[in-house]
Amino acid sequence: MKRFFLSLVLASAFFAGCTREGMNLGNKWVDVRTRVIMIDTCTVEISSVILDSIVTSGGNTIFAGIRESDWWGRTELSTCMMFRTTDDYSGSDTPEYSENVIFDSLTLHIAPDDSFCGDTLVPMTLTAYRLAEELALDDNSRLYAHSEFKTEPEEIARKTFMPHPLRDTLVEIRLSDELGQELLDKVVNADADIEDDENFAGWFKGLMLKAEDPTKSILGFEASDSLCMLKLYYSIQDYSEPEGHVLEFKIDTTRMFTHVDADLSGTAVEGLMDKNTEEVSSRECDNLACSSSMLGIYTKIGFPYLNDLRSIADHCSAASAQLVIYPKAGSYCKPNYSGLPPTMNLYVSDENNISTGGAITDSDGQSLQSGSLQYDEMMFPESTYYTYDITDFINGQFGKIGVNRNFLQMIDPDYGFTMNELVIGDQLSEGYNIKLVIELAVYNE
Repeated sequence: MKRFFLSLVLASAFFAGCTREGMNLGNKWVDVRTRVIMIDTCTVEISSVILDSIVTSGGNTIFAGIRESDWWGRTELSTCMMFRTTDDYSGSDTPEYSENVIFDSLTLHIAPDDSFCGDTLVPMTLTAYRLAEELALDDNSRLYAHSEFKTEPEEIARKTFMPHPLRDTLVEIRLSDELGQELLDKVVNADADIEDDENFAGWFKGLMLKAEDPTKSILGFEASDSLCMLKLYYSIQDYSEPEGHVLEFKIDTTRMFTHVDADLSGTAVEGLMDKNTEEVSSRECDNLACSSSMLGIYTKIGFPYLNDLRSIADHCSAASAQLVIYPKAGSYCKPNYSGLPPTMNLYVSDENNISTGGAITDSDGQSLQSGSLQYDEMMFPESTYYTYDITDFINGQFGKIGVNRNFLQMIDPDYGFTMNELVIGDQLSEGYNIKLVIELAVYNE
């Protein structure tokens, strides 16, 4: 019934198109023969493309850790962060009072969020280094995965613990007592270095938080001023029992960013490590293409032989074109792997990977298609996939060759702020991979 109705619609459209001024059709029907052919064997080419730079500033997650994977090699994430001063301290100007203020400890408080990947059964070791230069944004007010800032040579904190993602487990890391005492002295003496945030950032430029071996996982921590802060513990000694106090120096995320070190050696996409290589075809990567939000890799999709469909008939068009993408079985849903991106958008680019400004949208022409990820928790690969309606795009590609051809970029909208990853097999790879299903309307035969 669906195809019969579609045939009537197409016939009506053809009828209207053949009408011209001065033509009198009378009571006769126009003989238009229409049929719909379903084709699911169209060639789809995929490749992995690496971006020059990934913006990692302006997010709300602190990433730190080390992960090793057969698919992605070794990845190390570290985060540089700053803190605001505090005005909670209300001391006395008398020398006797200052002498009674006793330093206890200075700690960094962080709380894991739901971001993690790698082997969380192995203890994690985090270290902190004091920044030796201020975090300066570039001319576009951004910092990137490759941005680097100097740190003091000696670590000022080290903590080993068992990672517990998806739990409300606070991690408290004790910083050096020397730094803590220096900070308390400035507070007690109302030093100009803590007068405001600008002066404070000039004296204490911030911290770099990173992981050390044998860490095998990467965790995300919430970068909110209610959960991430420096806590300065001290007490006031008098004739009675010591009175404990704490000052909070909350995180300032305006210049926080994640630094990424990646080694893709031995992986399917190791060719992307070549500085002169921007794109690697799946044919050169074990019939695979990849997308990694934190590594700045996305999947490029092309349809090289669409014009061959036009040889079926003089007049034809795509009544429907559905792109179905299956994540490679075995590349996700494992303890030491990251999650699949819940949303993957499609953008139009030319053959040089330059975006042409277009995007694949819903029927309203406004909302970006997300892929509508169907995820099977029972791990049946045929039941986990992304789908896109690319009918308009396919019709727009008929007749185009060479530089006029367009491609699709499959991109995670949270690039630089998530650890989600996706591996796709091409049509020569075993299992469920990627396919284009076209309902081709053929008429006027």
